[in-house]
Amino acid sequence: MATGLKKGDAEMENDALEERRRHHRFNFSNPMRYKKIETHGKEFKGSLMRDISVGGARMTIFEFLPLNLRLAAEIPLTMGARPVRSTGRVAWISKTAYGDQYEVGIEFTGLDPDDMGQISEFIACQRT
Repeated sequence: MATGLKKGDAEMENDALEERRRHHRFNFSNPMRYKKIETHGKEFKGSLMRDISVGGARMTIFEFLPLNLRLAAEIPLTMGARPVRSTGRVAWISKTAYGDQYEVGIEFTGLDPDDMGQISEFIACQRT
């Protein structure tokens, strides 16, 4: 009789999502700022970044954002360094099980090579 453990549905779904991603995500809890581009929002709003890769980031916010909404983001990776600046789009959104918060996946669409290098270097330093 086999006694192997089976993965739960949620764990298998996370594994499948990770396989579809082109870039490894690094779990990283840090404040970041975003603003909506389409509505010509002038003020950045605060959020909490949950993970980051050169392809995108996940953040927790207190408002619903529609899919494909274009955003501008500022992400401070290290103290004293210039924050990474990018444009992106809302790739997915999910209401959290607690409170009035949402988890939002941002796909970077306008990340310059210097900022991409800064993210790659940051992730490499954190992994060592």
